[in-house]
Amino acid sequence: MDGRGTFQVKALGPEPLAYWGSFQCKGADDPTSYRHPPGLNFTVTEAASGTFTVTMPSGLTLPSQPYAIVATAQFADLATDWFEVAVLGETTLTTTRTFVLQAHRSGTAREVANTAGNRINFAILATNSTGK
Repeated sequence: MDGRGTFQVKALGPEPLAYWGSFQCKGADDPTSYRHPPGLNFTVTEAASGTFTVTMPSGLTLPSQPYAIVATAQFADLATDWFEVAVLGETTLTTTRTFVLQAHRSGTAREVANTAGNRINFAILATNSTGK
Protein backbone atom coordinates (compact mmCIF):
# COMPACT_ATOMS: atom_id res chain seq x y z
CA MET A 1 0.00 0.00 0.00
CA ASP A 2 0.99 3.65 -0.07
CA GLY A 3 1.28 4.02 3.71
CA ARG A 4 -2.31 5.17 4.22
CA GLY A 5 -4.62 3.31 6.56
CA THR A 6 -7.15 1.12 4.77
CA PHE A 7 -10.27 -0.66 5.91
CA GLN A 8 -12.83 -3.00 4.41
CA VAL A 9 -16.54 -2.31 4.44
CA LYS A 10 -17.94 -5.44 6.07
CA ALA A 11 -21.25 -4.06 7.36
CA LEU A 12 -23.26 -5.41 4.43
CA GLY A 13 -21.67 -8.84 4.16
CA PRO A 14 -18.55 -10.75 3.21
CA GLU A 15 -18.16 -9.40 -0.35
CA PRO A 16 -18.65 -5.64 -0.10
CA LEU A 17 -18.99 -3.47 -3.22
CA ALA A 18 -18.92 0.31 -3.47
CA TYR A 19 -19.92 2.41 -6.48
CA TRP A 20 -19.49 6.16 -6.21
CA GLY A 21 -19.88 9.32 -8.24
CA SER A 22 -20.69 13.00 -8.14
CA PHE A 23 -22.15 15.66 -10.38
CA GLN A 24 -22.15 19.44 -10.52
CA CYS A 25 -25.54 21.07 -10.09
CA LYS A 26 -26.45 23.42 -12.96
CA GLY A 27 -29.46 25.35 -11.69
CA ALA A 28 -32.54 24.33 -13.71
CA ASP A 29 -30.47 22.48 -16.35
CA ASP A 30 -29.43 18.82 -16.36
CA PRO A 31 -26.00 18.29 -14.78
CA THR A 32 -23.12 17.74 -17.19
CA SER A 33 -19.98 17.58 -15.05
CA TYR A 34 -19.57 14.06 -13.66
CA ARG A 35 -16.87 12.45 -11.52
CA HIS A 36 -16.74 8.67 -11.32
CA PRO A 37 -14.37 5.73 -11.46
CA PRO A 38 -13.47 4.40 -14.93
CA GLY A 39 -16.35 2.53 -16.56
CA LEU A 40 -19.09 3.90 -14.29
CA ASN A 41 -20.55 6.35 -16.81
CA PHE A 42 -23.84 7.19 -15.11
CA THR A 43 -26.22 9.92 -16.31
CA VAL A 44 -28.32 12.43 -14.40
CA THR A 45 -31.48 14.28 -15.43
CA GLU A 46 -33.30 16.91 -13.42
CA ALA A 47 -36.86 15.61 -13.08
CA ALA A 48 -38.19 18.62 -11.14
CA SER A 49 -36.83 21.55 -9.16
CA GLY A 50 -33.81 20.14 -7.32
CA THR A 51 -34.85 16.53 -7.96
CA PHE A 52 -32.41 14.37 -9.91
CA THR A 53 -32.80 10.90 -11.43
CA VAL A 54 -29.48 9.05 -11.51
CA THR A 55 -29.21 6.20 -14.03
CA MET A 56 -26.34 3.76 -13.73
CA PRO A 57 -24.77 2.40 -16.96
CA SER A 58 -26.55 -0.42 -18.80
CA GLY A 59 -23.58 -2.80 -18.69
CA LEU A 60 -23.34 -2.66 -14.91
CA THR A 61 -24.67 -5.71 -13.05
CA LEU A 62 -25.99 -4.46 -9.75
CA PRO A 63 -26.54 -6.85 -6.85
CA SER A 64 -29.89 -7.44 -5.24
CA GLN A 65 -30.45 -6.14 -1.74
CA PRO A 66 -29.07 -5.43 0.75
CA TYR A 67 -27.63 -2.15 -0.45
CA ALA A 68 -27.50 1.39 0.82
CA ILE A 69 -27.30 4.69 -1.02
CA VAL A 70 -25.57 7.57 0.73
CA ALA A 71 -25.76 11.08 -0.74
CA THR A 72 -23.99 14.22 0.46
CA ALA A 73 -24.00 17.87 -0.53
CA GLN A 74 -20.91 19.83 -1.46
CA PHE A 75 -21.42 23.57 -1.70
CA ALA A 76 -19.26 26.51 -2.68
CA ASP A 77 -20.43 28.97 -0.02
CA LEU A 78 -22.18 28.03 3.21
CA ALA A 79 -24.06 31.32 3.54
CA THR A 80 -25.66 31.30 0.08
CA ASP A 81 -25.42 27.78 -1.33
CA TRP A 82 -26.17 25.49 1.64
CA PHE A 83 -28.45 22.54 0.88
CA GLU A 84 -29.01 18.95 1.98
CA VAL A 85 -29.55 15.84 -0.14
CA ALA A 86 -32.03 13.01 0.39
CA VAL A 87 -32.65 9.74 -1.44
CA LEU A 88 -36.34 9.75 -2.43
CA GLY A 89 -38.76 6.88 -2.62
CA GLU A 90 -38.00 3.28 -3.37
CA THR A 91 -34.90 2.72 -5.47
CA THR A 92 -35.05 0.45 -8.50
CA LEU A 93 -31.38 -0.33 -8.89
CA THR A 94 -31.80 -3.97 -9.82
CA THR A 95 -34.53 -3.39 -12.44
CA THR A 96 -34.14 0.07 -14.00
CA ARG A 97 -30.72 0.96 -12.49
CA THR A 98 -32.11 4.30 -11.24
CA PHE A 99 -32.50 6.19 -8.00
CA VAL A 100 -33.75 9.69 -7.19
CA LEU A 101 -31.93 12.37 -5.19
CA GLN A 102 -33.43 15.64 -4.00
CA ALA A 103 -31.60 18.81 -2.99
CA HIS A 104 -33.53 20.62 -0.29
CA ARG A 105 -33.43 23.12 2.52
CA SER A 106 -35.46 22.16 5.59
CA GLY A 107 -37.44 19.62 3.57
CA THR A 108 -38.36 21.97 0.70
CA ALA A 109 -36.91 21.08 -2.71
CA ARG A 110 -34.75 23.78 -4.20
CA GLU A 111 -32.70 24.48 -7.28
CA VAL A 112 -28.99 24.40 -6.61
CA ALA A 113 -27.07 27.34 -8.06
CA ASN A 114 -24.85 26.75 -11.09
CA THR A 115 -21.62 27.31 -9.17
CA ALA A 116 -18.43 25.27 -9.64
CA GLY A 117 -18.37 24.12 -6.00
CA ASN A 118 -21.99 22.94 -5.83
CA ARG A 119 -22.00 19.17 -6.29
CA ILE A 120 -23.95 16.15 -5.14
CA ASN A 121 -21.84 13.14 -4.16
CA PHE A 122 -23.22 9.63 -3.79
CA ALA A 123 -22.09 6.13 -2.93
CA ILE A 124 -23.87 2.81 -3.35
CA LEU A 125 -22.74 0.23 -0.82
CA ALA A 126 -23.79 -3.35 -1.46
CA THR A 127 -23.07 -7.02 -0.98
CA ASN A 128 -22.06 -8.98 -4.06
CA SER A 129 -25.04 -11.26 -4.54
CA THR A 130 -24.55 -11.68 -8.30
CA GLY A 131 -22.31 -14.74 -8.06
CA LYS A 132 -19.60 -12.94 -10.09
